[in-house]
Amino acid sequence: MIPYQQTLRLFVAVELSPGVRRKLMDAQRRLAPECPDVRWTREDALHLTVRFIGDAPVGQVEALAKALTAQAREVEPVDLRVEGLGCFPAAGRVRVIWAGAEEETGDLARLAENVDRALAELGYPSDGKPFRPHITLGRLKEDRSGGAVRRAVEGAAFRGGVEGVDELVLMASDLSSRGPRYSVISHHALGEIE
Repeated sequence: MIPYQQTLRLFVAVELSPGVRRKLMDAQRRLAPECPDVRWTREDALHLTVRFIGDAPVGQVEALAKALTAQAREVEPVDLRVEGLGCFPAAGRVRVIWAGAEEETGDLARLAENVDRALAELGYPSDGKPFRPHITLGRLKEDRSGGAVRRAVEGAAFRGGVEGVDELVLMASDLSSRGPRYSVISHHALGEIE
């Protein structure tokens, strides 16, 4: 349960199945010996972010949820192939290690664009970055590895399997010194008309 507060730090995401999460954790374990400075994402926190919203007044959560429901209905469920590993940024010192996520129809990207527009209409402008579906496996405050982290990630093969995506979730993030804790605020089924 989320303690009472006036704003919530929100984002829109796709939750992952236990099977895919286990495979992602295996990838983390394989990389960990060569990446000692990485702060790895906990298993219960692994997800695919569709759109970061940021701080939102509690009173606006209902309007946000309504907008997400409308957008989710416009796209049928999709199959997401989780495979490949990479780093952000693409060059220089690594800040994020990620697992790739691809979907052949383009529906997830279209959904992300539609969600982006709907949230902008509610006062949450886009950051302007293109949607790059990925799952964050770990973060580095400072990459002092001299390229070892990037080489380890780029040299690792990863296949997480196919994830059936049939809903979006609106999530709240509570930041702490032990890492973020996520709570689902609402579920939004894809392709369903009530």
